Parts: sequence; structure tokens; C-alpha cells
Amino acid sequence: MKTWIVLPPLAALSGGLAVLLDLGRVLAGAGFEMELVAREAAPWLAGEGLPSVLMWPAHQSEPDFGENSPAPDDLWLVPEGWPSLLLPGLRAGARTLVYVQNWAYLLGDWPEGLSPTALPLHFLAVSRPVSWHVTEMTGRVAPVLRPGLDLDLFAPGGGKGGSGPRRLRVAWMPRKNSALARRIREIADVRRARRGLPGPEWVAVQGLSREGVAAALQGCDLFLATGFPEGCPLPPLEALACACPGVGFGGFGGWDYMRSPEGWQGAGADGLPPWLPEAVRREAEERPVNGFWTADGDVVGAALAVDAALSLAERGGPAWDRLREGGRRTAGLYGADERDRRLTALWIEARAGRLFA
Repeated sequence: MKTWIVLPPLAALSGGLAVLLDLGRVLAGAGFEMELVAREAAPWLAGEGLPSVLMWPAHQSEPDFGENSPAPDDLWLVPEGWPSLLLPGLRAGARTLVYVQNWAYLLGDWPEGLSPTALPLHFLAVSRPVSWHVTEMTGRVAPVLRPGLDLDLFAPGGGKGGSGPRRLRVAWMPRKNSALARRIREIADVRRARRGLPGPEWVAVQGLSREGVAAALQGCDLFLATGFPEGCPLPPLEALACACPGVGFGGFGGWDYMRSPEGWQGAGADGLPPWLPEAVRREAEERPVNGFWTADGDVVGAALAVDAALSLAERGGPAWDRLREGGRRTAGLYGADERDRRLTALWIEARAGRLFA
């Protein structure tokens, strides 16, 4: 069984593309036969530990790999949202697998008359909520393969405390629904000003290397999540790993790990919101409380979350320490080692014909 991971033609190295490269690196290191298939040449294709790369020129509707072509027992893996990349695997009769990293793109961009349910496809999901969505939309089971954090890089830094005269710092990402993020900031700042309290320092996390992102999060007290839709959003997880609790939107996929204090905007004892589908709640795994999370697009709710978390940070003490520790414990469940073990176990099952068959 050979695994073919098809990389879409993206101008920049996105988070989803980095995840695909990581999968190739892990599978090759575990001894699985691997090929990366790229539509465009890019500098990140020469990364350490990556398997060989076959080029599928953008001007060709289908690649010509000669004798090195997919076989029926192979796995042809494509990210969601790129139906045209499925064709070579389907034509070869290979086991064609869609790795769904964002639920919102599962049904999008399909040619008229085609849909995921009309083709012999298998699915892999990046989180439990995404797996539920895939099954709801296609009737097919989607095993969960979560992303893997570098817990050596994303770890607590020094110099942060919950009390004292230091101005608190809130990290945010301008590329994630920036207009809504700015409204949240404005409301949170005004609420505090009306009580005679200083607003936080807002730290924009953008244009940084992974090391730069880690350093920024280590120097902040909170992380404002404004992305939606999301499959299993990594930036809030990275913040939690840095002992930087989160506030804001879940993006639906974020409810794989996001948990609020009981009673916060209707959250139950499980830390999940009351409007989450019952099946998702039932399948949710236990996680510690790690932030003040809100419904997607709820600007006022997110501003209240910022205010509540800042007040808790200013008071400090055991409650604030528990929130920070809850974030660290949550992130510890999403380490790269755990992802690698899960990936290897899934591929052993696939090689034996017990999965994606």
C-alpha cells in the first residue's frame, strides 16, 4: 500500500498545508511507502524528512506518472474543498480519501451534478465535531485524526502573573474576521473605561515565524479567538499550551477542546454550550475548563468574555491558576506524539484492509 498525499496549489504555506506535509513526514518516518504530489513547485517541499515529491503540472488536468501510478490498494489523500484533485485516485480505483480539516468546505466547489455522496470516497476528520458533520452530510464514518502541537515550542514562558500593576496583554489575529475582532476590542475597552479600568494591550499576531508566534503567546495573558468556521483551530490551542487562556469563537470545530466554566453563557457541567447538537455533546471527550468561549459571530458575548477573563486575571489566585492550568492540560492532549501514534495506528489498519476499504 502506497499513500499519495496531494498538495493543492496554494501561494503560501497555510496551516492546513503544513498539516499535510507533517502527515507525509510522519508516515515516511514510520516506514510507510509515500509520495507527495504537488501542483506547483515551492520551497517548503524540500523540508527535512519529507518523502519524494512528484509534480503534477498545473496545466495538466490529470498527471502522468508513467509506471509509478496509483494502484487499487493505494491511498490517494486529498484535502477537502479540492474535488478536481480526486480524479486520478478515482480513475485508478485507489482508495480515495478526503481529509476534512474545515467542515465548511466539505460540500463546496463541486461540479454541477456531483457531490461527496455520489462518489466512492472515504473520509478522515480533524476533530470530533467535524467527524459528526461529515457523517451527517454523507452517511459515512470519518475517523478522527487531530492536529499535533509542538509542545516543546508552545510552552509557558516566564514573566506572566495574574496580579500587580502590569498592563494585561491580549493576543489576537487580524487575519481572522478582523472587522468583528475590532468591534470586540472596542466594546471590551469601553466597558473597562466606564469602570475606570485600563484596557489591555492588544498584541496583533501576524507575519511571524512559528517561533515568533510562540514568543508572542508566551508574553500574553489571553488569546482572543475570532476565526469561524474552523475544523480544529490551532492558534487557540497553541495559546493554551503557552498558559494563555482563550476567549471568543469556537468555529464549531473548536468545541473538540474548548470548555467554559459551568453557567458561562449557558454552558453545562461539561463546559459545552447548550446549542451544540446533542450528538456532538454526547460524543465529546472530557476536557478541563480552559477559557470563556462564545457562539460564532457573537461580538457582544466575546467582549463580555474578554472582560470576564481580564477581571479574573487581575484578581489572580487559585481560580486564575486553574484556568491557565486547564489550558495547558488541554493542549497536552494534542501533542505531536499523540497525533503520530494515532496516524500510525490508522495506517496499520488501512494496510491490513480493515479501514478505508
